[in-house]
Amino acid sequence: MSRSRNKLVMLSGMSNETVERYRALRAQIDRTGVSGAPSVIAVAAPKAVGGTAEIAANLAAAYAQADRRTLLVDGDINGPLIHQLFGLPNTMGLSSIIETSSGTEDVVNRGVITNLDVITAGTRLPYSR
Repeated sequence: MSRSRNKLVMLSGMSNETVERYRALRAQIDRTGVSGAPSVIAVAAPKAVGGTAEIAANLAAAYAQADRRTLLVDGDINGPLIHQLFGLPNTMGLSSIIETSSGTEDVVNRGVITNLDVITAGTRLPYSR
């Protein structure tokens, strides 16, 4: 699978307004922490709408490019997209950790880009919608 670079603007190698907005968002989030930058950031939407995965992926890439170790976890087991954006397999992931108590080492895709590791959603759980 190839990366969906048209949606991953942070990996486009270009410097444009959208890239700068993600960098500015990263800087604003860093300033909101009481004792420095937050160690966990959740990107979520109240219902299934487009764009949440792209925002999370680009924000994760912005942190990684700022030389911050970053782990991106796709928690959308019913409609995963992170694996497609980065061209990763989706056979094992968060659902593997939930269902079989697999260790995180088994499901982490290391070095997707420098400083960025990814846990995909994994296969759909039998009891999920």
